[in-house]
Amino acid sequence: MAANLYLQAWRIKKGLTQRGLARESGLTQAQISRIESLSQAPNLKTIEKFAKAIGIEIGDLLSPPPISKATLSRHNVQEIADAVISGSRDLGPDLNRLADAIASLVGQKLNAHLAPGRRANRGKRLGGRFRSIWVQRIFPEELLNEVLARVDKKLV
Repeated sequence: MAANLYLQAWRIKKGLTQRGLARESGLTQAQISRIESLSQAPNLKTIEKFAKAIGIEIGDLLSPPPISKATLSRHNVQEIADAVISGSRDLGPDLNRLADAIASLVGQKLNAHLAPGRRANRGKRLGGRFRSIWVQRIFPEELLNEVLARVDKKLV
């Protein structure tokens, strides 16, 4: 079940322990542990309880929580900036998406500096204004600004 995949991520993002989620949802900590470890599939009523306890919509459990600056360390931010410049994408799905998004915004700068990442970033661009809107909708502005600043610093 897809809901199993992101229950733990949402629970952690909201600052809940398994015991705290159990208390809020009316389920046992053992049930939550089995569901998070994929040894038990939740039914719809259980998923509804989780969503209500966490404070999100049911559909949100089917996708990962949005990336925020608080969930990334300085090391992660530097890794993303390095990946943009080098073109490597071995950071994991969410961070790779962020690296692709940043690369699409700084494509001309990568070309101007002949950065290795310019080749890897071809074909991943959206058109002008839509690119900026899409990236800003997905990633918080403060996170984008920090990664962009690090990319600029490395390219100068």
